[in-house]
Amino acid sequence: MIKFVTGRMIITSVPSGEAPLEVRKAWVGLEMPINCIHDFGCLGVLTGKPSEGQIRYWVSQDEALQILNKVHPDAATWWYQHGYPHFGNSFGFLENEIRVFGDPQELPREYRQFLGLLEVGVGASDHPSNQN
Repeated sequence: MIKFVTGRMIITSVPSGEAPLEVRKAWVGLEMPINCIHDFGCLGVLTGKPSEGQIRYWVSQDEALQILNKVHPDAATWWYQHGYPHFGNSFGFLENEIRVFGDPQELPREYRQFLGLLEVGVGASDHPSNQN
């Protein structure tokens, strides 16, 4: 399942992950845009070790770090010192770590095509996220 959406979320609990606890705590209370929702696994930020697939709400790393830097510059510095943001990549937050505002609206297929948000290696007409 993958949905490209517009919406907003607030981080309500310390996110899981490999970053130091103090860095992860800095996300709590921040409001972020939601770019997509999917249940693919993700990679650890330090080891690159894959995690199991769970539903996550995703925000671009660039946007997330800009928001974090305004409130917790020390935490953002940790990310910058570890090579983030990675161009075109996103941070994923689990459903139990956030609260979603309203009902995220799925982007129409035509808009996703315009933005280049079709899955690589999957035919545009074959991928379930592209069926409207």
